[in-house]
Amino acid sequence: MTCIKPNLFNFLRWRARFAARLTGRFLPCRRAGDVKTIVCFICGGLGDRLMALPALRRLRVVYPEARMCVAWMDGSLEVADREFDEIHNTVRAHPLTAIRIAMRKWDVVYVNEQGIFSVCSEWCAAVSRAPVRIGPVIGGCNDPVFNRPYAVDPDRHVTVTNYRGVDVYETDKPIGYDIHLHKRKIIDENKGWRRIGIHPGVGKGYEIKRWPLQCFRELLDRIVNDFEAEPVLFAGPGEEREIQSLRSNRIGIVATPDIGSLFDALGSCDLFIANDSGPAHAAASIGVPLIVLFGPTDPVKVGPVFKKGEIVRGDCPKAPCFDQKNVTCGRNECMDSISVETVIAAVKRLL
Repeated sequence: MTCIKPNLFNFLRWRARFAARLTGRFLPCRRAGDVKTIVCFICGGLGDRLMALPALRRLRVVYPEARMCVAWMDGSLEVADREFDEIHNTVRAHPLTAIRIAMRKWDVVYVNEQGIFSVCSEWCAAVSRAPVRIGPVIGGCNDPVFNRPYAVDPDRHVTVTNYRGVDVYETDKPIGYDIHLHKRKIIDENKGWRRIGIHPGVGKGYEIKRWPLQCFRELLDRIVNDFEAEPVLFAGPGEEREIQSLRSNRIGIVATPDIGSLFDALGSCDLFIANDSGPAHAAASIGVPLIVLFGPTDPVKVGPVFKKGEIVRGDCPKAPCFDQKNVTCGRNECMDSISVETVIAAVKRLL
């Protein structure tokens, strides 16, 4: 029975995607005119939302008079909400709400690269009947849902791919997604201690991207003993219990249950150390010096775009293997091979 459920889910997912494409093929578009309304269906986690910002900002430039609605399919991004006219959060959890939004009168529909994995976003684009529907495709550019498709390139950074969906860009260099917040510092006036934020977690289902907790424990001991710094553990939703084992009298925990609290806590850090995860992208977006631990994923494609920071990778010939079929590390060799000494050396350089 355990084998049937994933196969049934994949079958239903394939049929739903096939139905969306039939709908997009036979449902006629509305007549094109001046672009007055734009809706963007942005899929993926926090990092994906941030990496979609350059494309959304470019849409603002290309259509300056249009009213712009952003539907965050898998969460929220309240620190950027003021840039847009209308916001809807966690839309994928309410498919009927997503369809109702899509069926309003839109002149342009935009879906970010991560939407290639979202049946819901395809349905929204198909039923919108918008004259311009911009979305990602793999391989050829003939797509019945998106009449302005853009190619997903595995060798190009996500920010560039998203941007090219709106406007052809002249460079393949990753594009920054700065969030302008008032950055504050918390420094012990007597000792001049600096705060080092550390996020040992990863998103649910992405445990393969996590550096072992024992390595984080050794790293914390070295920071406490070797630096005049205050290490603080960041715990996202559901991570508090697991991270409690790393806590001590000299190491505190900051709970970040939502996007606002995460950015507030990051604003007090002089350095941030994390796995490849949303908080790493958040730190990069507000200019916090950053150390990111990469294993199975490819920093060329999904690495945070930072002003000051370092990517630390392990020594594994199979990496990156996250998006490659029939390639397995067996026991997560790529993350296990990152040494504590390598991370400490990066801390010394950045502090």
